[in-house]
Amino acid sequence: MSLTTRLLVFFQVALAIILLAFCSTLYVAARWYVHHAADDAADRSTATLVASVDIEPGSVEWEPVDRNLSLGPGPLGSPVHWYVTDARGVLIDQDHIPDTAELIAVGSSADPAAGGWVVSRRLVHPPGAAGAALTRDRTAEEVEKGEYPALVLTAGVRTAPLRAALHALSLGFVVASLGAWLGAFAVGRWVCRRALRPVTAMAAAARAMRAQDTGTRLPQPGATGELEELHAAINDLLDRLRAALGRERRFTAEASHQLRTPLGTILGQVEVALRRPRPPEEYERVLGVIKRQAADLARSVDALLFLARSDSDAPPPPTEPMDLREWLPALLAAQAARPRYGDLSFEPGTDGPLRAVAHGPLLRELVGNLIDNALKYSPPGTPVVVRSSTAGHFATITVEDRGPGIAPADLPHVFEPFFRSSDVVSLPGSGLGLAIVARVAAALGGQVLAENRADGGARFTVMLPAPPDEENLIFTSQTH
Repeated sequence: MSLTTRLLVFFQVALAIILLAFCSTLYVAARWYVHHAADDAADRSTATLVASVDIEPGSVEWEPVDRNLSLGPGPLGSPVHWYVTDARGVLIDQDHIPDTAELIAVGSSADPAAGGWVVSRRLVHPPGAAGAALTRDRTAEEVEKGEYPALVLTAGVRTAPLRAALHALSLGFVVASLGAWLGAFAVGRWVCRRALRPVTAMAAAARAMRAQDTGTRLPQPGATGELEELHAAINDLLDRLRAALGRERRFTAEASHQLRTPLGTILGQVEVALRRPRPPEEYERVLGVIKRQAADLARSVDALLFLARSDSDAPPPPTEPMDLREWLPALLAAQAARPRYGDLSFEPGTDGPLRAVAHGPLLRELVGNLIDNALKYSPPGTPVVVRSSTAGHFATITVEDRGPGIAPADLPHVFEPFFRSSDVVSLPGSGLGLAIVARVAAALGGQVLAENRADGGARFTVMLPAPPDEENLIFTSQTH
């Protein structure tokens, strides 16, 4: 089910419930009002009839020829019918409009409403009269004067016109509600389609995109607000995906080159060695070449696997507080087997402990790559200095060399995988060491910066988060 259909169904159901509740409430209110008005009209009419009776001490008088009553219309303009009987039920007087005979016929029943009438009846008699005195025979004088022991005054309103009016009202409610509901459906469908047309256009454009369409973007929504934000967010995502795809393609091409070179060297050496029998010294030389190339290949594979692993596949490493002032000298002491060990030196920037939160093995890999890089790109006999200091809430490790430095145009790219400056492309290496340094620094919650020294050489600064100040904080020193 499309979003347009779901929205329409929701709002049409809500509108139907609202219309049903509204019309039902109006109908109940109209029905109550009409019936209440009918009862009130009947009561007022009998009160008018009572006011027209002359009450004497022993009788009540009603002269039909002397009565000219006007009771007025009932509810919705329907007439009010009336008639007068004595206590025995003998008809004395009545109005002269149609349907009064029907009122007289049903007026004596126990439930006049069953006959379709709203009836009000009053008994009028002299003060103190009751029981048999109300139905006694009249004297000749009472007959001559038009006097009666008691009178029963009845007024009624026919309910059939009221029911017809209520039926017409309910039918009008149904027609009006259905018309409003259908109109709302048509307008709502048009509004929903028009409002969601930019989303449909963006979806169609996204389906038509291919991986090769690196410059394609979603069309403008032509609206402001949430759709504009969605358009910008998706286009930003497309930019990031295309950049990632470009990096992946470049990474794949360069990785294949880096792996193909040592494999080609190994296969070439083996093929040459197998062409004819050779002395043992030649086989030893070939095996030495194969060993060196295999070691380079293993390092390249490990570096590629580390760099290819996504952040979601690599959970943050466990970290702990470390004292860099003790840890760095121990790390440098472990480099004693290097030919240029004498060029390495450590300069602490603080007298007391230098606190940092890190993972020992990863930090050793990071600093070791920086030292390897400094020794590779600086002449033998020139110093490579490792310093430690603080910078705000960070502990820093700096590695400086006296090499040729980094070309200004290359500084933004030195931490990209496989990047190698054209000035030093002749030196051995795969261009993965500094990329690993940047990845490890990010994994430890820090960062690494590259710059040129004013008096020549390069400087790499690693910034690591410092632990919070606590009185009983325990530092550990690791060199493995």
